[in-house]
Amino acid sequence: MASTMHATGTGSSSGKLQSLPSSRQQQKKASNETVRSREAEIHLKVKEARTSQLLMLSNTKFLHCAELFESVPHSLKHLYLSNCHFVGEFPEAVFKLTLLETLDISRNYMDELPATVFENLRKLVTLDCSFNNLISISPSCCQLKDLTELNLANNKIIYLPQEVGELSKLQVLVLSNNLLREIPGAVFAGPISQSLLHLAVDHNLLLTLPPEIGNLAALEELNIRNNCFKYLPVNAMSLKKLTAFHHSGNDWLICPPNIDGVPGKMQSSYGTAALEKLFTYIHPP
Repeated sequence: MASTMHATGTGSSSGKLQSLPSSRQQQKKASNETVRSREAEIHLKVKEARTSQLLMLSNTKFLHCAELFESVPHSLKHLYLSNCHFVGEFPEAVFKLTLLETLDISRNYMDELPATVFENLRKLVTLDCSFNNLISISPSCCQLKDLTELNLANNKIIYLPQEVGELSKLQVLVLSNNLLREIPGAVFAGPISQSLLHLAVDHNLLLTLPPEIGNLAALEELNIRNNCFKYLPVNAMSLKKLTAFHHSGNDWLICPPNIDGVPGKMQSSYGTAALEKLFTYIHPP
């Protein structure tokens, strides 16, 4: 009986050992099938883009990035590549898509956006580079003459080149959650002063805005929440079209929150109240 039990136990153990390679092979086979299925889906989207001029590849991890974009039609106008694991630099193959109007490369952990993006993709209308690791933006950005929306939020930008002010059609500029300590006055002195409608510089390290902020004749919404503001320059009184002013989370010198009738720090102001609140933070009063 003992010898029989011993033999049975040995056989069971041997069977388990033999099943391990088989299990790994099955996992590898399943993984390969998943990759093939994903690549087939991508190539189908690329094929459809030849007529739709729209290619949505967000949340896709590419194995052969350069090869894929070589097959993308050069007539493409809208490209979405958010969260595609482009760690480090931008995929150069996209530079050939010179008719692009929309480019979303957010959430890719890129630490550099080459000047070639701005030099080659001059038809861009919307550019979303948010949630990356950018510390600067190239002065060549001024070549995007048709750009109306630029989103650089949630990066590590410490300096904004004055050439941003040359974007004469820009209506929306989002610089939220960066490391900006100042904005060059020349940015607001350029052609952007006549087109910009929405400016978001919240969650930075700004102490104030340059006097040229008053040049933004068309500005409707200003978000400066959670900075280090103590006052605004007197030129800000020229922002007559402002209808939304987000001002909480700063250390304003004027109108301490314990005075009756003064909105609390965690509030925003809208309509005519937006201008009224902005005026209370002007320095000198």
